[in-house]
Amino acid sequence: MNNNSFIEKVDTKNISNSTLFEMAKVQKDMWAYWLWEYIRCNCCNEIHSKNDIFWHLSSEIKTQSVTKLEEIFLWDSIKCRECNSSNTEFIYDIDNNVQTFLERYKRQSYLIILSNSIWDLVWFCDWYSSSLEDIYVNDLELHYPDIDLSIIEEKILSNFLSTNLQSILYFSSLWTYQNYSNIWNIFSLFKNFLLSINLWDESLWFTELDKNNPLYKIYKILWSISLELDEKFIKNTNTNYKSDLCIFSRDTINFFNNDKDLSLRDFISNNRIK
Repeated sequence: MNNNSFIEKVDTKNISNSTLFEMAKVQKDMWAYWLWEYIRCNCCNEIHSKNDIFWHLSSEIKTQSVTKLEEIFLWDSIKCRECNSSNTEFIYDIDNNVQTFLERYKRQSYLIILSNSIWDLVWFCDWYSSSLEDIYVNDLELHYPDIDLSIIEEKILSNFLSTNLQSILYFSSLWTYQNYSNIWNIFSLFKNFLLSINLWDESLWFTELDKNNPLYKIYKILWSISLELDEKFIKNTNTNYKSDLCIFSRDTINFFNNDKDLSLRDFISNNRIK
């Protein structure tokens, strides 16, 4: 993050349509390039990433956002690379993403965004407070469609016995365009997000992580606890995406309070990431 970037806390109850639309484009791009989920084929059910579709383009071109690439190539549909069918769909459609945000922000919620030097929204991070059942329906059901919710409940309570499952913070992750996705930027942004959080009454926070994501080890240092669910429960993902449901104690939010200037280099060195 440089001096020409601007972080802003946003009132989720009064968020503008233009901000929601820009956030939806960022989220679509990050799912496509870093979390491997861009296009689903309705014939063979194959899931393709951004790189699967745009592999043949130069690095300079294919690191543009997927919405920009779609505008350049004027594609109404994208063929499946597995079976060549044109019967494909975007997994994270812009309009659906906006509706997801609106539904999430009906609850007690928290959002910060980052804009670049020309005030384009290039990154955001949010979470909301709700019941485990509500969180499952809104954010987990796609990848865990057949799991009995009691299994997740038991896993959480085995680590945090006194947890109120009607009041959990769900961290929806941090989202950024591919051009802004280097690990130094993301670490700095996530640190600033934690430093700016207003604590509520929840005893833990909860999220879905990707074991293949470079951030996974950083989350482990921040005391994430895997629920260690059987992989048979994980569905509707690209083969590169390794889902892991993780919980964090409330203390994680305060991790950087004693060293607000901690750099990624020192963070890695002090905690011996392997």
